[in-house]
Amino acid sequence: MEQAFIDASIKNATASQKESGIVRFDLLQNNDDNTKFTLIEIYSNPDAPAAHKETDHYKEWRDTVADMMNTPRSA
Repeated sequence: MEQAFIDASIKNATASQKESGIVRFDLLQNNDDNTKFTLIEIYSNPDAPAAHKETDHYKEWRDTVADMMNTPRSA
């Protein structure tokens, strides 16, 4: 399951980095528990996060990983 999450997240991150409002998009995997990940997204303006969540690649990622989440996403 970890690899499926990684693959979906890398696909999303690669497409996201082409968005004008995204400065940086990092996917980090916990060294002590390889089932835990942190996504760090840095935006250039306050409207960019909402615009990002309207993209097809974000929606595909969200739907793909929904069942992989231990707890619902908070942001």
